[in-house]
Amino acid sequence: MSSRNIEHMQSVERILHLIKDKILVMDREFSYFEFFEYLQENQIKFVIRLNIGLKPTITDNKGNKINTYIERGEKKIYRDVYYKGRIRGNIVCLWDKRFAKPLAILRVWKTQKRS
Repeated sequence: MSSRNIEHMQSVERILHLIKDKILVMDREFSYFEFFEYLQENQIKFVIRLNIGLKPTITDNKGNKINTYIERGEKKIYRDVYYKGRIRGNIVCLWDKRFAKPLAILRVWKTQKRS
């Protein structure tokens, strides 16, 4: 684990008592699997703008890969999917005509993961 990852987790650890019943909202620099696992283990609900440049694997309940590619002006919603096959949540992909690139948001309300 990189020092950046450790620092992120230690920072959350320091404020865990303040955010336990809140929803943590984050941007792409926090978009990595180990951090998502840490948040789930601590039962933290979160919303994050995914770093889709990393092309994360998103699967359905049966393990089939979901193609999150969208065209400019398009919007797709994926419910009950798994980030990298383990982190369960909902994903919204949209590409507003004003944006140069598409946007993908992962929402994890239920703090459970697939083993």
